[in-house]
Amino acid sequence: RLPLIYSSNTALDHLARFEGELPYEPPFADGLGERDVTRLDTLQRLETPLALGIMGLRATPFVAGRATGWSDNAAEDDIAGRAVLLAGAELATTFWKMFASGSRHAWTPSVAYRADVLSSESGLPVAQFDLRDVSVEGEFVDLALRSRWEYRELKSDLDIELRETYANAVPSTAMEGWQPLVVRGTWLSSYYGMPFGVTHDGRYDGATGDTDYSRTFFGWEPIPTLDLETGYQTARDLAGDRLYNALSVGARYALSTKWEVDGDY
Repeated sequence: RLPLIYSSNTALDHLARFEGELPYEPPFADGLGERDVTRLDTLQRLETPLALGIMGLRATPFVAGRATGWSDNAAEDDIAGRAVLLAGAELATTFWKMFASGSRHAWTPSVAYRADVLSSESGLPVAQFDLRDVSVEGEFVDLALRSRWEYRELKSDLDIELRETYANAVPSTAMEGWQPLVVRGTWLSSYYGMPFGVTHDGRYDGATGDTDYSRTFFGWEPIPTLDLETGYQTARDLAGDRLYNALSVGARYALSTKWEVDGDY
């Protein structure tokens, strides 16, 4: 018998976007201005993980159905909808090594292919809020590498993932070829008994050298009842113009095991 895994994700969102004053904030890249839209999106997926018996390789073929509906299209004269049948497969394995110091390193390379098999659209295009508004049609190859270091004696963990995607046969409004490099990382450790953590999530465009998106946070616990955090975020829109640079600070103090007080700026 083969294992069969079913997963489902459904989201109902009411979305609104607003334009500021032109001297300080450029208009939205799609030129559609301020919008107010309700959107329903559902993804249903079946997959079958298979052990190939060679170098720990695992193959996971899948099939997925996705349906999305919008209360307004770009012209604001009708509703819009999209239904897509997707299929693909992922090939991955994991290597690991134990060291005399007690630390362990595991790294997982993977390659995946996915494409749309059938699709139906009506009323498109729509105003874009996030990736759920972007077409999923096309052929995509995903290359990924995840590296994890664990040093349990020092309670230290480092987790880094790199992901690169090549897109082919996508709509004219989408970016073809190599997509921005995705970098995610988390480092949890301690210094002189003070726990701290660093997280990073970034998108880097190899063609232009620009950072399309970056979100980094550093937090530490100087005493058991106090957590401090600082972060930096930046992003660019679809036209490559910078949307924002943001520096944040925050603190959380535990008054008791039940009550906490926190503030962010």
